[in-house]
Amino acid sequence: MVRVIAIFGPSAVGKSTVARELAELIHADVRHCGDMIRARASSLGVSPDMLSKEDHHVIDEETRRIARSSQGPLIAEGRFLRYVLTGVPKVVFVELTCAEEERRRRHSFRESAPRAGLLEDQDAAGAVLQSRLFENEPRPDEGAIAVCTDGQRPREVAMRILEQIERLTPETNW
Repeated sequence: MVRVIAIFGPSAVGKSTVARELAELIHADVRHCGDMIRARASSLGVSPDMLSKEDHHVIDEETRRIARSSQGPLIAEGRFLRYVLTGVPKVVFVELTCAEEERRRRHSFRESAPRAGLLEDQDAAGAVLQSRLFENEPRPDEGAIAVCTDGQRPREVAMRILEQIERLTPETNW
């Protein structure tokens, strides 16, 4: 039985929006990992890019603790959850993707876009951060449900995810 749905993928693919839709559909709590990173960085007076590896690992361990102890359902969303939650029982991974042009369009509508810069710069910074945080860890090869969000409303994406989870794990009952 699935207790945690872990949504991962690059910026502007719909992770937060789809997580909220899923939570509404199955009456789940949501852990927005990027919010935790930004809050910790803000409390230290640094940008999220400057947060230490140790601070990231503390937040990652807290995410793992929450996922392990969750009686479910729980939705977790974050760029690197594929690494963070690998090995935690009763987690299903969902990788969201979309076309680059659609990602740029979505990114341009974000309030943070002028401060955050170009999406390509965010992707490059994300790749550097991933390398720094998970340099000794190979990309987990556990199967993930892959969902392209192009041309779909968040509710439609959430419904597709639930259908795929129920197909893979029929004993899951939200």
